[in-house]
Amino acid sequence: MYEFPCGWMETGSQDVDETEVIEHGNRELQEEIGYKANKLHQLTQFRLGNFALVPFYVLLGTALEQSSLPADVGEHIQVEWCTIDEAEQRLLYDQIPTAQVYIALHEYKRFLARL
Repeated sequence: MYEFPCGWMETGSQDVDETEVIEHGNRELQEEIGYKANKLHQLTQFRLGNFALVPFYVLLGTALEQSSLPADVGEHIQVEWCTIDEAEQRLLYDQIPTAQVYIALHEYKRFLARL
């Protein structure tokens, strides 16, 4: 199974500050892929029906540099880089099973189209 780096913010509140989202996103990158982003941009936020009390955030990290933090207990992650085309193929063949990843990929492609 393939995923994008992701995490869960346990804030106890539905009101989350954008700075907090950016900082949490950068921690997740460091824990899960061993890089930090010198710039993180929020592409979108969304809710999956009644699935979550808080929204999901899609962030785009740029100007990456190596920087790692210890992984969460019980997480065993193997990093594999791929192109956008390869990610789309994996979606088509159900190798990426989550709607969150589909939405993130879609939002990234929309971002690229605006450049």
